[in-house]
Amino acid sequence: MGKLPRAICVQLTPPAHTVRMLIIGHRGAPAHRPEHTASSYLRAIRDGADLLEPDIVPTRDGVLLVRHETRLDDSTDIASHSEFAWRRRPAGDRLEGWHSDDFDWHELQQLRAVERIPQLRPESDRFSGTEPLLRLRELITLVADSGCGLVIELKQDALMRASGFDFVALLERELVGLWDHPALNGVRFESFELPVLARMRQASWYARLRDAKLVALVECGGLVRPGEEGPQRCTDTGL
Repeated sequence: MGKLPRAICVQLTPPAHTVRMLIIGHRGAPAHRPEHTASSYLRAIRDGADLLEPDIVPTRDGVLLVRHETRLDDSTDIASHSEFAWRRRPAGDRLEGWHSDDFDWHELQQLRAVERIPQLRPESDRFSGTEPLLRLRELITLVADSGCGLVIELKQDALMRASGFDFVALLERELVGLWDHPALNGVRFESFELPVLARMRQASWYARLRDAKLVALVECGGLVRPGEEGPQRCTDTGL
């Protein structure tokens, strides 16, 4: 056999500084269990995740709910709760539907998580309706001894602030008594909106977290919402 081409030989040379890739359980392990449930996160840990990525949105009474968005229609069984029928919002600044910030935490504890896209995730759909929703404090406690860290995404900050909710203040309240918790060691907070990250950096409580990091997310061009970071952030000027 002939010698390998020189270009391939160069590629096989290990880099001077090895970069360890991190495996992130995005919303847990949503192909196997409904996203953002306890079993979904525990499955991600079992499958070898280094970090878990919950999204958080507020409830009416200021609890930080672990859900991908405020709208609850597709990821919970709220439509089966006739007592909440009148709380469904018409279309406006949000999509039509039931939204987390119209409910207190004790009300949302009556709901159960369901698979959001059952046609694509039949394995997960088998567990629809079996688990309650989580708040952030509960998730931190759940992963206490797992060795997994957290990447916490703050959802739609500008819209939430306009509705009277400040993630910085809500996080301070949600994390009381947990500042030294092992799951928060090296915690990452991320958002598509930079103002909330800037406010967090200035918050008096932020320095109490060990080795915390702030991550700016950049959305694809056609999906950028008002106030979010788009492709221009990845240009020389934007960086």
